[in-house]
Amino acid sequence: MTVLSQVDPSAEIACTLPVREGGERLKALGALVAHRLEAVSRNGDRLRMRIGRAGDAGLEAKAAALAEEEKGCCAFLGFTVESERDAVTLEIVAPDGAAATLDGIEWMVRAAGRER
Repeated sequence: MTVLSQVDPSAEIACTLPVREGGERLKALGALVAHRLEAVSRNGDRLRMRIGRAGDAGLEAKAAALAEEEKGCCAFLGFTVESERDAVTLEIVAPDGAAATLDGIEWMVRAAGRER
C-alpha cells in the first residue's frame, strides 16, 4: 500500500476546482473506472474503489495521478493506492465534517463505473 497523501484536518473543507475544469475531471475518472470498476465500498470516513487491471500495467500510476489532481483541489482529503496483480484499489479518506464530499465522490465513481 502506498500512501500518497494524508488527511489534512487543518485544511478548509472546500473544493477549489474551477467549474470549467469539472467536466475534464469527470472524464478522467471515467477513463480510470469505466468498464472495470469491480467494487466500491464505504466505511465511515473511507471510500475504497477496486479497479480491475484489464491488462493495464500503468493502472497504479493512473490512479495515483488522479489522486494527485484531486488533492490539488481538495487539500483536506487523503489518498492511498494499493496494487495487486489483477487490480488496484484507490482509497480516499476524509476528515471529520467532510462526509458530504465523500458522498459526492462515491456517487461520481459509481456513475462512471456504469458507463459503457
